[in-house]
Amino acid sequence: EDYALEHMVVQKGESEVSAKLLAVRQELGRLTTQARPVMQRQRMAQSRLQGLQALQGPSASYHSLVGECINITQDQYVGTTAVIEQWHTFHYDFCFFDYVLQHEVKTADNAAAYDESGQALQEKEPEAAERILLGTPAGFSGAGFDPGSVGIQRPLFFEPSEHTYVFAKGGECPGGVLRAVAAEFVCGTEVKVLAVTEVRMCAYHARVSHPAPCDLEAWPVELAYLARSSGNAQELEDGVYRWLRRIAPSMRVQRGPVDWQHVLSTPSTLRSFLSAPSAGEECVPLVTLAGAAKSVESTIQVLGDLAGLLGGPLGQFVPFSARAQMELGLARISVGMDAWWRVAGDAALWVGSSPVARAAEAQLVALLEAFESARPAGP
Repeated sequence: EDYALEHMVVQKGESEVSAKLLAVRQELGRLTTQARPVMQRQRMAQSRLQGLQALQGPSASYHSLVGECINITQDQYVGTTAVIEQWHTFHYDFCFFDYVLQHEVKTADNAAAYDESGQALQEKEPEAAERILLGTPAGFSGAGFDPGSVGIQRPLFFEPSEHTYVFAKGGECPGGVLRAVAAEFVCGTEVKVLAVTEVRMCAYHARVSHPAPCDLEAWPVELAYLARSSGNAQELEDGVYRWLRRIAPSMRVQRGPVDWQHVLSTPSTLRSFLSAPSAGEECVPLVTLAGAAKSVESTIQVLGDLAGLLGGPLGQFVPFSARAQMELGLARISVGMDAWWRVAGDAALWVGSSPVARAAEAQLVALLEAFESARPAGP
């Protein structure tokens, strides 16, 4: 339209006003054409300005990524047919802080290169890969980040953090959902995309290594000291191994068993596991000695009732020697229980957690052994 406007002329019979109007429109078109490159540079500068403003505060360590692009090519599971799993190869381009693109890497089908007679077919030109926009800059997802304002639906597919940058408003998916990417920066010595996962349809989570998230203060104090004082990697590895062997007996799992695959999957999950409360720290006991004593007293009461029955009508069916052994065992347990209660009190029954608990455990084991040795043989 602009090109046609430039070449229009006043038609015969048109008024002088029409001629002046055409001249003004043509002048405006020429000025717009001349200003277009300037306006484009202005938009690019505005985008860079917004990107740098978003990197102020805790995330300022990522300013060196402005204008940088990194990528990864990986195989991804896309589904299962009746006979085989389907894996495709995808390439991702992360350009900070501008956009994220994805395209599928097509591989040659060797079987399709020959006809039924075995003759080679003429090679076809490979089709250009369709590049899909996964997202444009939305900012770091720390305090004040509003996912709804950039079209991200809840529940979120990522953990908001000042070290997680979000690209949103990407290409449209079925149902009108817009693609989005959460790039979580994790501690690493080099800037590198480690992996990309499609958490749910059109929602992607990427792990990107970068020195900025590294924080020794977030690890247990002794590990931080080892990292600072070790002269080389081998010395650090040996020190960590000794530390793990020393603390292993006192580690507690509130909701076990331990899923080691999950614990070791990322540095953050490992750090959380190692920083969990140990036996020496205050935590809710699973069992108290008061509760254990009550259970033992109930057991003694049942055994006492049984002994009464044996001394009564049922006694004629039990040999005298067996009744004597059982009564002796009950007496020893009763005396031991009194001693155990005086030593332990209401201490928490945490194995290895305190001298009182260890003493109580030893007493309990001795009592159970005494009862077992006094128990009559046979049914």
